[in-house]
Amino acid sequence: FKLNIGSEPATLDSQLINDTVGSGIVSQMFLGILDGDPRTGGYRPGLAKSWDISDNGLVYTFHLRDNLVWSDGVAITAEGIRKSYLRILDKETGSSFVNMIKSVIKNAEEYFDGKVNESDLGIKALDEKTLEITLKSPKPYFLDMLVHQTFVPVPVHAIEKYGQRWTDSENMVVSGPFKLKSRVLNERVVLEKNNKYYNAKDVVLDSIIFFIADNSITAYNMYLNDELDAIFNNVPPDLLKDLKLRDDYYSIGTNSTSFYSLNIKVKPLDNVKVRNALSLAIDRKILTESVLNDSSIPTRRATPDYIDYSYKSNLSLFDVEMAKKLLVDAGYPNGKNFPLLKV
Repeated sequence: FKLNIGSEPATLDSQLINDTVGSGIVSQMFLGILDGDPRTGGYRPGLAKSWDISDNGLVYTFHLRDNLVWSDGVAITAEGIRKSYLRILDKETGSSFVNMIKSVIKNAEEYFDGKVNESDLGIKALDEKTLEITLKSPKPYFLDMLVHQTFVPVPVHAIEKYGQRWTDSENMVVSGPFKLKSRVLNERVVLEKNNKYYNAKDVVLDSIIFFIADNSITAYNMYLNDELDAIFNNVPPDLLKDLKLRDDYYSIGTNSTSFYSLNIKVKPLDNVKVRNALSLAIDRKILTESVLNDSSIPTRRATPDYIDYSYKSNLSLFDVEMAKKLLVDAGYPNGKNFPLLKV
C-alpha cells in the first residue's frame, strides 16, 4: 500500500517523536500496552490482554498476552516494559513528552530528578507477564493515556546494543504489525509485514510505502499515475471542489481542532460574557467554506463524536443577536468602549 506522508519524519524513536508524520509511521510498527480503537476513539487490548484496577483507583495490573515477541524473536516481558519506562524517565533520553509519565505515575517525577531509586518508582514487573503501575492519584483517563506513543514500550535490548542507531533499518526491532525494511531520506520509508506480530494472520497488507512529497500537486500527480494508492492529508486545496466529485473521494472527520487561545487574565477577556460574545460573533460556516475551503467542519466542540461518547448539547455556531446581548451585559452596548484586540 503506497501513500504520501508529506515531510520527512524527524525520528522513528517513539519516545522522542513530537510530529504527526513520525507518530503515524511508528503506530504501524509498535504496539502499546493498550491500543487505540479507531471505532470508538478509546482504547482496546494491546500487548496486555486484560487488566485490573484496585478499588482506590491507584494500582493498575496488566496481564500480557501469551507468546509475545519482538520482531527479532526476543520475548516481550513485563520487565522489558519496565525498563522502557526507565529509559524515557532518563533525562539523557530527552523526550518531549516525558511530563505525561511524570504527571501520573508514582514517584516518576522524583526518579526523573534523581531523588529516588528505581525501586521506589510506581512501575513493577511482578513476573514475566504481569506489569503493575501505581499512580500518584486516581486518574480515570489513565488507560486512554497509554495509547499515546510516549507510553508505547521500546526494545531496550536493541537500544543497549545499537545506541542511537537502533532505528536504522538493519537494527530496528518492533512489536507491531509492520517492521522497517528500508528508509531513504527525503524519499520514502518502506515497511514490511512483521510475521512475529502476535496477530500477523489478520494483517492483510504485505507492505506499506510512505512517500515523502511536501508538494500537494506532486502527490496528486503521483496518485493519478498510480504511484500512490491514496492521499490522506496532503490534498491540493485549489482542486478540492473538483476532487469531491470523483468516485474515489472519501471524507471522514479527524480529531484535529483549530482554535484561538485567549489570555483570560487581561481585560476584557477576563469576562466570560465577552468571550462567549466573541465566539458567537464568528461565522464558522463562512470561515470554513469560503475562506479555508479545505473541508474543515465548523464546530464549537473539542473532538468529533465517537461511538461511546458524544456531546449532550448542541452549541450554537453563530448568533449575532446573542453576542450583542452578552456585550450589553458585559458593559459594552453596541461595542461602545470595547478595546481593539490584536490576534
